[in-house]
Amino acid sequence: MTGSDADAAIAAAVPKPNVGTAPKVPTPLEAAVESLKGLLGDTFALPVFADLLDKDTTAEVRKEPWTTEKAPPGGNATLFLPCNIKQLIDDEDVGLLIKTALVCYQETGYKFEQLEDKPENTWTSNWKAKGNRVNFLLGYLCPLFCEQIPSYGLGGAKNPHRQGVRSLWENVGLSKCKDKSLLKLAEKKSPDPLVFLFGNSWATAYPIEKKLFDKCNAQLRNLAWDGVNLGPLVRSAQGIIEKKKLSVTISDKLFSDAERQGLKAMAELINTPFDCSEDGLEYHNLAELVNVKAVVEARQKLVSTLKKTVSGMKDERLGSLYAPYTTQRAKEKAQKKKISELKSYIEHTKWYSSFNPTRIAKVLGVTPLTDNPVEIPDDVLETTVNAWASSLTSKHLDSQVVRLVVGAYYEYRRTRDENV
Repeated sequence: MTGSDADAAIAAAVPKPNVGTAPKVPTPLEAAVESLKGLLGDTFALPVFADLLDKDTTAEVRKEPWTTEKAPPGGNATLFLPCNIKQLIDDEDVGLLIKTALVCYQETGYKFEQLEDKPENTWTSNWKAKGNRVNFLLGYLCPLFCEQIPSYGLGGAKNPHRQGVRSLWENVGLSKCKDKSLLKLAEKKSPDPLVFLFGNSWATAYPIEKKLFDKCNAQLRNLAWDGVNLGPLVRSAQGIIEKKKLSVTISDKLFSDAERQGLKAMAELINTPFDCSEDGLEYHNLAELVNVKAVVEARQKLVSTLKKTVSGMKDERLGSLYAPYTTQRAKEKAQKKKISELKSYIEHTKWYSSFNPTRIAKVLGVTPLTDNPVEIPDDVLETTVNAWASSLTSKHLDSQVVRLVVGAYYEYRRTRDENV
């Protein structure tokens, strides 16, 4: 091989530069879409506006672009579109918002009429979907594309996707739950979507863009939110119990051991964690979160009843313990005595009725057994007490604890004189 042949072979082996085909730089929307596809996989697809606009629907009436007309009887409401709508749909800034809004209008029964090709029927937008804005918008609107949201954690608070998702939950998803305190999001306020996208809460510089966004927002509120794991967004079970103050402890000496155990068991019915993993609650749709909200509210009501019952019994018992002491000097002496001594002093008196242990059953909505033993004859006593005990166990109170309270009631009958 000659020198010139070798040079030619080397030159042939060297890759030729791809002259004239510089790599295409993706638009902010294209880059954001690719990022979101990586999170949602094949479930993600942008809304398709194809064939929504009939070529024969050009309106010759005098209407402003983006105005609407109410539906006639048996007909459809109308949205009047600017004559340059097809160019707007492909706009790299406002196109995503327009396409999504038009699909939402169609799904709510609107028909479209494109205005005549005249300068006054043209509409342009000055809104720019900068990188952060388009990522935020995709995070906020993505349930309209795939009926779910990415299961973001709360890290990376400045990530615009996450900000969009969190803003979505605070402004839309939580409107169905109506209890932000169940969510970690309540502690990390996300941006107001109108402020983030349009500069202020009224979007004064972008009235049409706000109208389109509002339509998307209204459609988001109608979603079922199925298939969304809300676990990363929700407090742990223990966190909810602490936040809602659902934990109750009873240790007052005015109550017998049997009563304290009974009240403790009732409190544990409240304190028992929700069905969850160690790391937090596992939710698969918004309905499950709403159900937990209902459970929390029921427990709050039970906590309130328990505290009121215990407080009322304490006040009545203290009144009973000091009732025999009518003078100031006698009361001062009585205050130096132990509770057990004061309690023994009022046995076999009318004041002892306040120590009926079955009164704690009011916490669970069960009527106590009578204070006066004579009202339950011995021949029906066992049947009556067993029926009362069954009403407690039906409320999921531990049967062993119920037996302790029943035993305390039998002791109370022997101590409380039936003739007073």
